[in-house]
Amino acid sequence: MNHNVTESYQVTGEGQDYFPSNYRASRISPDTAKEIRPEEIFQGGPFLNFWMPLWSVGTPTERFRIIKPLSVHVYFDEGLFFVENETLCLFGTGLSREEAIDDLGLHMIHFSRYYESLDWSQVTGDAVRLKKLYEDLLSKE
Repeated sequence: MNHNVTESYQVTGEGQDYFPSNYRASRISPDTAKEIRPEEIFQGGPFLNFWMPLWSVGTPTERFRIIKPLSVHVYFDEGLFFVENETLCLFGTGLSREEAIDDLGLHMIHFSRYYESLDWSQVTGDAVRLKKLYEDLLSKE
């Protein structure tokens, strides 16, 4: 082998020592990489469709701690952010993730107060389940 070729292999080998062991080359295209457009890459990315715990909700004048953190599904679709909790049958929308979470919080506070105002004799069906859930859901900070 030519001395320059051997040296090239050595330099390449030394460079490969710095790659993580789980690195795999992309086989998208044998040609030069195409233009990178973040909006296409992240369009359905994990930060636009994920689950997160919700620890507190509030209004401009009040704050409530959620006694047991509530799991909410956050996703983006057709220009709006959605935050939903299937257990409470609630969702919030907004132009940003924070706005959607705030909207969901306002619905939670409203229904918490609503079910609290009802006597047990006034609820039937799924409302019994929801009244039980809302009884121990929020605590004023």
